[in-house]
Amino acid sequence: MTRAGRVLLHLGLALWVGGACALGLVVAPRLFHTVPSEQAGDLFGEILRRFTYFELSCGGVALLGACLTFAGTRRGGWISWARIVLITAMLLITVGSSFGVHPRVRKLRQESGAEARQKFESLHNTSTRLMQLNILLGVGVLAFSAWSHPRD
Repeated sequence: MTRAGRVLLHLGLALWVGGACALGLVVAPRLFHTVPSEQAGDLFGEILRRFTYFELSCGGVALLGACLTFAGTRRGGWISWARIVLITAMLLITVGSSFGVHPRVRKLRQESGAEARQKFESLHNTSTRLMQLNILLGVGVLAFSAWSHPRD
């Protein structure tokens, strides 16, 4: 089970982190550079809504892989526990951002006025930082897994 677990772990994380990087580093900058801001915001918001379910699926696959890897080790080990904890944290960040922050951002985009704009900017920055944190955690788990002994 350890080998299958590692495959699921790395596949789930690679697709999740790679997708987030592609959206944040390629899609969003290009979209906001070529399309009027209002339209770009609508389009990217829809992309993020759809990406949420991809993220949650990849996170579930990665967590399953981490659990299988843990179950396949003789003593469990702190490395396996760390993977499970970090992937769970990433999933919680995704859920909080996608179902807590993003709906509020969408609602504030419809409102006018300086106060609504200020709240929008604050929540948008929070959303961006949460995505960056997830990318950082995911890259960390991938790097740590590659570095760690194959029979941890």
